[in-house]
Amino acid sequence: MIKKIVFTGLCFSLLLTAFAQTSKKRNELERLKRATQEMIEETSRMLTDTKKTALQSLHQLNFLAEEIKMRRSLISTINEEVLLIDREQARTAREIRQLEASLKEKKEKYAIAMQGIYNKRSGVDDVLFILSANNIAQSYRRMRYLQEYS
Repeated sequence: MIKKIVFTGLCFSLLLTAFAQTSKKRNELERLKRATQEMIEETSRMLTDTKKTALQSLHQLNFLAEEIKMRRSLISTINEEVLLIDREQARTAREIRQLEASLKEKKEKYAIAMQGIYNKRSGVDDVLFILSANNIAQSYRRMRYLQEYS
């Protein structure tokens, strides 16, 4: 019986040490489990932040692409406006050349008309100018004036 008690005591002490080691191992496993869960949660938060950042970057990229598209449209519109202004400038330059040519032609015609009027003036005008004087002295001065003028 003593052998049984000793044997039972021995088994019980082995069982206690095994249970203590199991308990110790279990505590360590639980601590490791908690640490692993915390790391998983941190990784999930980082992944969520990365997704948010990636989504923001994607939105920024879309906005930039839209802005580039609008700027290209603006450049195209400005180019069309420049072409239109160039055409209008060329048309205005042509009109100016035509008007200058017309002015030159009209000046020449006017000069010819004035020469014709001067050449065709009659001597009657001169005679009337001389005869319309108030006295003979004034008539004489007018006659001399016409001689010098012509």
